[in-house]
Amino acid sequence: MKRRILILGINGSSRKNGNTAKLIKRVLKGCKENGAKVIYIDLIDKKIKPCKACYSYDPKSCKYPCNVKDDMQEIYKILLKADGIIFGSPSYWFSVSGIMKNFLDRLTCLENSGFLLAGKVAGIVTVADETGSEEVANYLLTFVNENGMITPPFGAAFFDNRYKGSWRMKDLDIMAENILRLCKILKKNKLNLGWKLYY
Repeated sequence: MKRRILILGINGSSRKNGNTAKLIKRVLKGCKENGAKVIYIDLIDKKIKPCKACYSYDPKSCKYPCNVKDDMQEIYKILLKADGIIFGSPSYWFSVSGIMKNFLDRLTCLENSGFLLAGKVAGIVTVADETGSEEVANYLLTFVNENGMITPPFGAAFFDNRYKGSWRMKDLDIMAENILRLCKILKKNKLNLGWKLYY
């Protein structure tokens, strides 16, 4: 029996029922309705210590599993099993939230162990009270690209708090559909991840 596609949603907001959470759950709902298994994580519920910057003083010591012991050990296992990952963060002063930044920093060990997230499909959801959601989306797009992840068409959605009832909510349904389609394509057609030559 074929393993179902696994999509992980990561909420980087301190509000577990806020706008970011609602938008991520909308994408996950679309994925689930189309046959995927979904997992949702509120980072605020997890103990995630700051990165110790091992890479800066000894790049060889920055490897998976990270030597900082906390709830990231559990999250790493889910990340590595996931076919697709949806990153969601509100805009805090034109960038990701503090808890999302800590989380992203702690993924350095995966990148430094041979780009372990490469080839996974990424979706991005961000919302701002006023402005800043575009900057957050661009930040996250850069992060996923640097880690060899792939975003589908309409794979990044950024909103302000006036999104309610908007036609733009349909973008999230399109994102869910495209994430699943891309996951299926990549299962049949592996990419040439040439960076493996360096590891």
